[in-house]
Amino acid sequence: MVIQPVGAASDALFVFLVHYAGVEIPPIGKRPIVEIKAPELLMMLRRIESRGSLETAHRTRSACSQVLRYAVATGRAERDCAADLRGVLPPYKKGHHAAITEPKEVSELLRAIDGFGYRVVDAPIPLVQT
Repeated sequence: MVIQPVGAASDALFVFLVHYAGVEIPPIGKRPIVEIKAPELLMMLRRIESRGSLETAHRTRSACSQVLRYAVATGRAERDCAADLRGVLPPYKKGHHAAITEPKEVSELLRAIDGFGYRVVDAPIPLVQT
């Protein structure tokens, strides 16, 4: 069993916020995880939301909650303050992604890709031409 140093939970949260969520300088910084409060997390989530990255804001709140739950379980924090922020962000609505469903249209797409000059789809073309 590997025992992590005291700042490991806070470090994990910091790394996630910088690399995944794209927060340039997280307001929580590298402070001990015990000092992180819900208003600070909300301010950071609102900043992500204001960039137009609502889905990232939701994922960031979820990741913060996971790290804080781990900190609570290992005795590094009293509670998961990110859980208090559930429902604060507006819901993220997934958009519809267009898809080609007609076989004739798929064959036209594959022929157009083939005519583009790159041999990307060698395998599927014989199946469609039969």
